[in-house]
Amino acid sequence: MGPFLYVLAEKLSAKERVDLIHTLEMRKQEVDLWQKLEPRAKKLEHAIKSPRLRLPSQIYQTLIKAPGDELLFLLYRSPQRTVQDRIRNYLQKYYPTAQEVTDADVEKAGGKPGTPKYAKLKEELIVTRLNTRKKPAPPPPLEPAAPMGAPAAAGGRDRRAS
Repeated sequence: MGPFLYVLAEKLSAKERVDLIHTLEMRKQEVDLWQKLEPRAKKLEHAIKSPRLRLPSQIYQTLIKAPGDELLFLLYRSPQRTVQDRIRNYLQKYYPTAQEVTDADVEKAGGKPGTPKYAKLKEELIVTRLNTRKKPAPPPPLEPAAPMGAPAAAGGRDRRAS
């Protein structure tokens, strides 16, 4: 709700914002979600653009803890290309890849559900999967077409020679 109200009230004057709050009978915590969104998101933006974040697992671990409204806000408002790219990669690549680690994988690796070791092992498997994610293999090169007037392939005869 915070990002929606932020965009809705972005162009309103201070008086119009106050009128909106009173008309909608908003509680303080609802108002704070919207009005304190930008400062909260700035902290997250600073963390996302850190040069220390190099591996996909580091970006994943930073963003998995972030509230969705802050991610959405930064995707909408951040002028930093690095921040935009890292959020997109998280949403399109890293999060889905982390979801590929199943409970069966963790149990196969020796984890027992409900134990602290299980949670730690699952996190380790996710980190390994993210950091070793293979890029798709490039398509095989196309075979060049035979030049015009060249003999036909395998056992064919050139008809001009007859």
